[in-house]
Amino acid sequence: MTHDDRIQTIINKLSGRIEDWCGRKFISTVYTNESYDGEGDKCLPLKQYPIITLSAASIDGVPLPISDTTQFRAYMDEGYLWYAPGFRAAFPLGVLVTYTAGYATIPAGLQQACIEWCIIILEGRMKDAKVKQEEMRLAMPDQVMQALQPYKRIDG
Repeated sequence: MTHDDRIQTIINKLSGRIEDWCGRKFISTVYTNESYDGEGDKCLPLKQYPIITLSAASIDGVPLPISDTTQFRAYMDEGYLWYAPGFRAAFPLGVLVTYTAGYATIPAGLQQACIEWCIIILEGRMKDAKVKQEEMRLAMPDQVMQALQPYKRIDG
């Protein structure tokens, strides 16, 4: 394994850890018929954001009027939908949404956080005699956490 291969392996592993910590995916992806419970709320936070395109939404198989801005709005950057009558489904997971979300180009702040974590690992700057090397690799450094804070999903 070359040095470049090793670095790419570390970056791939850390990218997954960053997505897990932030509670979302970052690469632009199409989500088809992603299901949600419809409990009657007017706002429906989607699992992924920012929304790039919204293709379809339905409740219990009935299409929603996504082009009628008096009844329906998509808040693209924030990643949620608003529907005036509310998202009330007769069945669990009866709200289906098809959309594209994520970033076509990963933001520089996310890239920098991953690079910084990779450098810390490669330089072995995280040293603690009580922690095994593998555990150190999995511990997210405070400065990386701070850099990722704006990208962390906040539910509630």
